[in-house]
Amino acid sequence: MTTIHEGDLDILLVEEEDAPSIGGFLQAAMDREQGYRLHWETKLKDAWKAWEKRQIQEGWPFDLILLGLGLPDVGMGKD
Repeated sequence: MTTIHEGDLDILLVEEEDAPSIGGFLQAAMDREQGYRLHWETKLKDAWKAWEKRQIQEGWPFDLILLGLGLPDVGMGKD
């Protein structure tokens, strides 16, 4: 369980499931360090829902959003 401290940096990571080396590395690094909380989503639609929940229901945004470019549900260049 993550302990929440005043001043923690909340990070939303949006990275594909098939790139576990990136997401897994960041998750492990953030879990070891105090002052960071990483929320990892593998699809853009789920990240959007997490952002909406944080912004609308809880009243504050993520401090940082890290967005992968090859997400499976993003139609890059498609209509």
